Amino acid sequence: TPAEWIHITSGSHAGQRHITVHLTAPPELDTATLQGAWTKWAARDGGIMTGTHLEDVQHDPNTGGQVAVVVAGENLDKLPVPDRASLAGALRTKPLLISYELRQDPRQAVIRKMHRNPLQDGAAFPGLHVLKPNPNGYIQIGPGISGFPARIQLHDPQLGGQHVIVAGVTGSGKGGTLQLIALAHHINRSAIIYADPKGSSNPAITKMAAYSGLGEDAAMGALRVWYHGLKHRIDASAIVEMKNFKPSPNLPWAPLVFDEASTL
Repeated sequence: TPAEWIHITSGSHAGQRHITVHLTAPPELDTATLQGAWTKWAARDGGIMTGTHLEDVQHDPNTGGQVAVVVAGENLDKLPVPDRASLAGALRTKPLLISYELRQDPRQAVIRKMHRNPLQDGAAFPGLHVLKPNPNGYIQIGPGISGFPARIQLHDPQLGGQHVIVAGVTGSGKGGTLQLIALAHHINRSAIIYADPKGSSNPAITKMAAYSGLGEDAAMGALRVWYHGLKHRIDASAIVEMKNFKPSPNLPWAPLVFDEASTL
């Protein structure tokens, strides 16, 4: 048996020791496991996650793989944010089968090494009720990797609108996600301003928008419309000493949906 498969620990008194002999590689040494791959490759000296370790390693029933908490060591003030392709390479798997989510604690994150990515199967839209904001302004836009609902804040009850960036490669579902966000605004009676430099690449949003700018020149026009509307509301709120904008049927939320910003 390899020496690293044998663990010797103290017993109940000075003359006693406990010896554990593993018949197979322990999880922290078996590179087929998340813990073993992390120890051998990701967290090795000079590795992409040097100075980190895993805690609470569990089977992940939603992906058929494993999930764990990544914890920064004492020499790290916060966890690094690795490139997903590099992290997948360090764990000897594919980027589509890796999920790395930072927690509110800058020294912790959640890592998943999946056997299958459940998002590839798609999910049926449960109905418009999931797009009605809760008291804190959150809506559901589908399931996450974990199997729990993925949520975004459509608006903050005190501060107003929130910024959302939808990023991904071609075919990853950006357009569908934008449609869900636009639909949420639409059914909640917002006045959508839509700018699409490429033209009518998302006709569903065009139908829901109060104002659409399709093509590069018209998209710039939509940005100007939205900007001057925002400036007017700031000035009007200052006159009546309104600290935060309060929507009404005559003055609804006016979100800007900017599709394919990189083309400008």
